[in-house]
Amino acid sequence: MIVHTDKNRFIIFFNFFGGDMRTDRSKQIQLYVALSVLILALISSVFAHGVTTVPTDGNLLKEIEAPMPDYPKSVWDESPVGEVTLMFDVNEEGHVEDPCIVSSTFSGTFDLYAVKAIKGHRYEKLGGPSQHMKGVKKRFFFTLDSNPTFPVTAKYPRHALEQGAEGYVVVRFGVSEGGAVRDIEVVGSEPSGMFDVAGREAASKMKFETTRFNPDDAILHKFTFSLDSKPRIAVGAEYPAEAREQLIHGHVVVEFDINEDGEVENPEAIYSDASVFEKTAIAAVSEFRFEPNTPIEGVLHKVEFNLNQDYQPRSRVEPEYPREALLNSIEGYVIIRFEIDESGSVANPRVLTAKPPNVFDESALTAVAQFKYTPKYVDGQPTPVKDGNIRFLYEIPDEESKSPGRALRDPASSTQARYSMRRHSLRPTHKLYTEGNLEDGSVIVEFDVNERGFVEQPNIYEVQDTRLTPEVTQRILDEVGFYRYTPFTINDVPTVVYGVRHRIELSFREN
Repeated sequence: MIVHTDKNRFIIFFNFFGGDMRTDRSKQIQLYVALSVLILALISSVFAHGVTTVPTDGNLLKEIEAPMPDYPKSVWDESPVGEVTLMFDVNEEGHVEDPCIVSSTFSGTFDLYAVKAIKGHRYEKLGGPSQHMKGVKKRFFFTLDSNPTFPVTAKYPRHALEQGAEGYVVVRFGVSEGGAVRDIEVVGSEPSGMFDVAGREAASKMKFETTRFNPDDAILHKFTFSLDSKPRIAVGAEYPAEAREQLIHGHVVVEFDINEDGEVENPEAIYSDASVFEKTAIAAVSEFRFEPNTPIEGVLHKVEFNLNQDYQPRSRVEPEYPREALLNSIEGYVIIRFEIDESGSVANPRVLTAKPPNVFDESALTAVAQFKYTPKYVDGQPTPVKDGNIRFLYEIPDEESKSPGRALRDPASSTQARYSMRRHSLRPTHKLYTEGNLEDGSVIVEFDVNERGFVEQPNIYEVQDTRLTPEVTQRILDEVGFYRYTPFTINDVPTVVYGVRHRIELSFREN
């Protein structure tokens, strides 16, 4: 048995010369060694950007061109981790044909980028004449963590600590044959320029296994700079009497470690606007509690000291548009009343008014419960708020413009923001439940995705293991018509993607 590994791609074939494996002890030993090498190859492939599998019919494929998919810039802020599995054919010339999305862990976000990447792949068949192969699968992984051999933490810039600034840097680089980083460039940052130098310096220290990347691969890595440690239990800092008397305000950045029990150890003030705040800031952070069994060193947290300040939104979660309401073109609004505790977390959210009732309530309550606010301060003391209000307006966009989403009104900040329906409508599903007494099966639906991420011209491309009535066909096409995708961009310009294919498992149920 010979095992060949090639830049995260592996090829396996057997080659025994004479003798019986059941009686030849030396060959048995060789087989065990070869299997051990195979297992190591499989493990290393998990960290690759893509893994290819072929049907178990004795055919073997080797990738000779395998471009990595881009990570969509539109989700750099959230930087989700996901994977997309595609099924496709490989023709006699080694080109990919008829790629179809089989599964996706973050549906609608990475799908188009996976489809575009697989169309650039080329394969070579090993052993025997070239032939058309069906049912080849490829799984792409999407992450902004390049997973270096040894993790590198970027140093927080002094000027960012002084301003209490948070943000991120995305760098792009190549990896040399020796595993060192080369050709580093900053391709995105927020705020612009604030953390660029720190990101470059940290990236230059990273090291990688030499077999993980091809010489021409462009790798992305995101360095996040945060002053919110996100404790499970937070304690507000007491405003020093001396600072209140002198009308001093500012902030302190505390660095600390988290032990196995989720407790804070070794807290130290690494920056403060005034030394008078340091003692109470350290005392408050020392009482923080985190999830156990995840020890971390060098955690940062900013403690604010403001004499008088109303509560302000710090982070929000966008509510999902309920599936049934969207399918039935139901619009409405919900007004939520809630409280805000001394740490800025939402407590006791409840529906004040909803129209229509019991349609959008759960969606709105789930979102509000995850909101975070800067606490309200009165004479330097964080103070609970009992009468927080927020209004969610659920709207379906006009067919002509297809631009407005729904408005979110926050009386605390007197601001209004609108979001694209892509973020709240149906994400591509891989299993559809529908009424009927037909046999379960699957369909492949083909459609185009325009520059805004909307589906156009869906049609049934293939039906497997079942049959479709006109009613079921229309139900499938209606469902697909609501799919929304992260638009595919080339040089930051949104582009139409033609001929996208998506497989949906059908499950029929009576009544």
